[in-house]
Amino acid sequence: MALHQLDENDYHFWDEYVRNHPEGTIFHTSKWLQSHRGDLVVLVEKKANRILGGVAFIVKNRFGVKGIHNLPYTPFRGPLFGDINSKKHFKSHSKKADFIEQVTNKLKYGHVEFLLSTNDFNTLPYKWSGFTDQRLVTYQINDIANYSINNVTSNKRREIEGFLNLMENGEIELLINQELEMILELQKETGARSGFNPMTHILKDLLSSISGNYFSLGLKSKKYGLFSGGIFPFDNHTVYNLINGSKRIDHPVYKNANACLVYHAILMAKEKNKKFDFEGSSIKGVEQFYRMMGGVQHTRFRVLKSKNPFYFGLRAFQQWSQEIK
Repeated sequence: MALHQLDENDYHFWDEYVRNHPEGTIFHTSKWLQSHRGDLVVLVEKKANRILGGVAFIVKNRFGVKGIHNLPYTPFRGPLFGDINSKKHFKSHSKKADFIEQVTNKLKYGHVEFLLSTNDFNTLPYKWSGFTDQRLVTYQINDIANYSINNVTSNKRREIEGFLNLMENGEIELLINQELEMILELQKETGARSGFNPMTHILKDLLSSISGNYFSLGLKSKKYGLFSGGIFPFDNHTVYNLINGSKRIDHPVYKNANACLVYHAILMAKEKNKKFDFEGSSIKGVEQFYRMMGGVQHTRFRVLKSKNPFYFGLRAFQQWSQEIK
């Protein structure tokens, strides 16, 4: 069967497929991708009006190369395969390999880059088509029903308990779905301090596109005002630790605000009966924090094919720079 490109009026069929697919994420949906202000393409394989697989992506020109490039705040993007009404179809590795070959043969761009899901380990069909692969990690809490403060390491637990005491005494207030603009300002402040561009204009568009599918948390005190905040999108399966920012406060308790914020985000995921994804990192201090909060490491892959050696080398250097910070 051949791949067909969906018209914009039919994107909702793809989004419905993504919502019900076990590896589908909010980042695969047309609404999320369209907010990146490029040309959206949705290709699907269908049988009797049922989608058997597909891929949605944004086409942009970057460094003079037209293709499927890296997108900020989008940790998962790439093909999804399987008839959601047939477990047997999902288990067919040969059919999936044939489907991936169809996809890669169809994409005649100068640069193609996907970030595969944590359950998509077989990168051979991509490598057969000339892609390279790179192992990445994320950290997740899958046994969310049994998560508690006891899953946190003892030293990090003491930090959180210090915050909880201040919250019980009324010194600190937890805000839910309030002061979004101020949380974005905190992200800007954190970005300036850490040397990265938070691209809040893109983030605002992304959040507008998924209204009702994210929550925000903030920590506020009378002395410091809103001093920590985060934004957490979610889909049918998972809550994602997309961004968090904080003021730099020289205080033995307040300086550990991020642990308390993320702890409450995990509890929100527990209320929603969804696993929690830290939207992982290989940076030493960051991944250590994820482990201390109870996260379990999971492998995922980036697959990449580029006709421009300069661009390929630049992407490799950027990735290397991020990993050693």
